[in-house]
Amino acid sequence: MPMFIALGKATEQGLANLDNLTGRHEIARRRARDLGGRVIGSYATLGQYDFVVMLDCPDLETCMRILSRESAGGNIRYETMPALPTRDFAQIFLDEQELAEERRVLRVGRTATKRAVKRAAAKKSPRKKASGEKPVDAIAPQKGARKRPAKKAASAKRRQ
Repeated sequence: MPMFIALGKATEQGLANLDNLTGRHEIARRRARDLGGRVIGSYATLGQYDFVVMLDCPDLETCMRILSRESAGGNIRYETMPALPTRDFAQIFLDEQELAEERRVLRVGRTATKRAVKRAAAKKSPRKKASGEKPVDAIAPQKGARKRPAKKAASAKRRQ
C-alpha cells in the first residue's frame, strides 16, 4: 500500500490537552484501521513540527479521511505528503535516466543525419559557404569598393 507522511502541529487546544495524548493516540490508531489505513509509526518531534505520523493507506482519499477526522478534534493540524521507499524512487529515477538517454540518442541521431546531409552537399560544391548561398567565386566585388594596396608596395613607398 502507498505510504504517507503527516507532519503535525499542535494547536493551542492540543497543547492544553497533552495529559490525555496517549489515549487519543490509541483511539486514532483504531480509527485509522477502521477506515482502511494503518498507522506505521507516530513520533513527537522538536522543531518546526510537533508530530510525525507514517500511514499506510490504500489511496490518498483514505489518508485524507483519517487525518481530517483527527484534525476535526481541534488538537492538531497536518501537512501530508506521499512517500516512496528509496529503492522505488531510485528505480523511477533510473528509468527516467534511461528514457532521457534514449531521447538524447534520437536527437543526436537526427542532428548527426542533418550534419551528414550538409557535409555531403558541401563535398559536391566545396566552395559554398552554406546551403542556399552563392559559391565564393560567384561573389563579385562591389562597385566603388576600395582596394587595399599590397603590404610590400605600401612599405616600399614609406622607405622612399
